[in-house]
Amino acid sequence: MAQIQPLESIERFARVLGAVNAADGITMSDLSQAVDLPRSAVNRYIVTLLKLGYIFRDERTLTYQPTAKTFELSKGATRDQALRLTVLPILHRTCRDIGWSLNFTTLKSAQLTLIANTDAVSPLVTKQRRTMLMRPLLGRAAGHVLLAYLTQPVRDDVLAMAVQQSSTLYEESGIDSKSVPKLLSDIVNSGYAASKTVNKQLNTIAVPVHVNGAVPFCVSVGVNDSVLSLGQVTEKLLDPLLSCAEELTQCLSDLDTSRWQETIRAAQTENIGATA
Repeated sequence: MAQIQPLESIERFARVLGAVNAADGITMSDLSQAVDLPRSAVNRYIVTLLKLGYIFRDERTLTYQPTAKTFELSKGATRDQALRLTVLPILHRTCRDIGWSLNFTTLKSAQLTLIANTDAVSPLVTKQRRTMLMRPLLGRAAGHVLLAYLTQPVRDDVLAMAVQQSSTLYEESGIDSKSVPKLLSDIVNSGYAASKTVNKQLNTIAVPVHVNGAVPFCVSVGVNDSVLSLGQVTEKLLDPLLSCAEELTQCLSDLDTSRWQETIRAAQTENIGATA
């Protein structure tokens, strides 16, 4: 019986997709070298991958990057990694419009967790931050937004956990615990939070990302206070951020937000067990 030969076109397709997935953004020239194919051949595969939604092209850097659809091919993909790849194309487009780097943040274990940012494509960033970076909730616009849209029992649980993790939480944030309810109520009424990040010389604005009736994420921008005042940050960046958040909402409309609420409650159980 004759040996079955592999389809060369599919083999090349896999090589191209694999090279894009392995790189943190790759140009057409570098991709051609990586897979040892002429640019004309690589271009045909790129056009197909773009059309099928497995990659996207960053117009500022002229590089190709994988989307969440590519990541879903792997059963080992983590939730946060898949989420990051889902939102990055939208964040990149807004970053190109405003110049400043965007942050896509969620709440985990009563702390802010940076899932994705656009440091790599912002012309105004000199030092890139790593994703999954965790920061205290209070004293940051992103944290205030995420707290504001929690239901009251969950909010109380989260704040209690935060105090367990840091007994000086309120002092370090510069916020009186009695003023928190009004602060969060004002955010819900206005639809955004703008604040000066304590000890960071940053004026920050954050808006909620609504998903299936909840706000598990927010998108924010921080600008050095020597460049723009808090009022200027709000005036220049609020509308682009709201548009970005609306697009993210549509993109994530099928997301099961209960998984993020479960993360919060699981963290609470772990903390109570640790201190019992």
